[in-house]
Amino acid sequence: MKTEMNQKVMDMPKWVYVITWHITEALNSELVEKLKSQLNLWIEKEGVGFNLLETSENNFTFKVLSSEQLNVTKWQTTLQKKVISYFKWPIGCLELEQIVSYSLVVAKDDQRVAKLIESVREVDYYDLDEGLTDEDCTLLKEYLKGRKLATMEQKGQFFLIDSKALSAEINLNCFECTKRHQYGCCCGSPCAMSEKNMALLDRHMVAMEDALKGIDEKQYQTLMSKGGFVSANGEIKAFDGHCAFLIHHEGVYKCMAHKYALDEQIPIYALCPLSCLMYPLEIMELITDKRRKIYLITSAVEETFAATFSRWGSYTSLDVELRCIQKEGADEGFKEENYQPVYKVNKGLLTYEFGQGFYTGLAHLLESHK
Repeated sequence: MKTEMNQKVMDMPKWVYVITWHITEALNSELVEKLKSQLNLWIEKEGVGFNLLETSENNFTFKVLSSEQLNVTKWQTTLQKKVISYFKWPIGCLELEQIVSYSLVVAKDDQRVAKLIESVREVDYYDLDEGLTDEDCTLLKEYLKGRKLATMEQKGQFFLIDSKALSAEINLNCFECTKRHQYGCCCGSPCAMSEKNMALLDRHMVAMEDALKGIDEKQYQTLMSKGGFVSANGEIKAFDGHCAFLIHHEGVYKCMAHKYALDEQIPIYALCPLSCLMYPLEIMELITDKRRKIYLITSAVEETFAATFSRWGSYTSLDVELRCIQKEGADEGFKEENYQPVYKVNKGLLTYEFGQGFYTGLAHLLESHK
């Protein structure tokens, strides 16, 4: 039976932790009820709330609610040992799959997150061989301290989640945009590619060049005379004022790499420049003074962040209407009902890069943290 204090914690928690365990024992209904009952007993004795969320296959997910911040990594390890001892399970039978935590406070008031942010010494862009200057790194740390950031831990990887930025609704109707603005965001020369991205693209470069020849002989000949789509250092070249991969086909502008991937049934994330697919999702690698890598998952929908920190910079200088990231600009081409949160639009990329388990945890976090 819940105490009055525990019920209050359940109704108005300040800190929420969602923990997923992988259990090799068969999770039949009898075992689930025993585990649930025992966890409820142990956890409520500590003055925190407990909810079983779900079980699937060999995963057991539960929620812990607290009025005080927990050292959740250490806390769950102690709980994990209690369970193993109680059920007399062998070592390795129960392992931590994932921890998701979130609160209603800004980062500077979250002891755990504030300490991590303060320890950051370098900031690199995910999948790019470049990053922020020392000055911008310092500015980013101050910016993050004022955000409400959730955290996720998954198999040794640690993530900072900017819930507000990832929940912003967008509508990436690029075909409609190029009808209005021709090149849109694909003007000039886009972001360079990482060595990994370049290696993937290289496998199909000749075939893509041949495909371009069949679509636009002039663009093909010009690009070949300049050495192809991409320079030796991974920088994508420009053609006639726009990205060399941009082609005019069937009345609209399209990305040649994207089109080729779809035609050949290749996952677009295994071929196309990741920075192009990512927009406005932003992933940054924060390197701490102990060389620990933390992934910041956010987006460039807010001008304050975009102008100073994002890999694309500010898009307000472009002669385009940013209806894709500004829902108030919805019209017949950018229908209001087609706007979705950034994290849902980028489900494929996030799942491809970090796995289905990560995306499931992220989606649960963001849906609970509205």
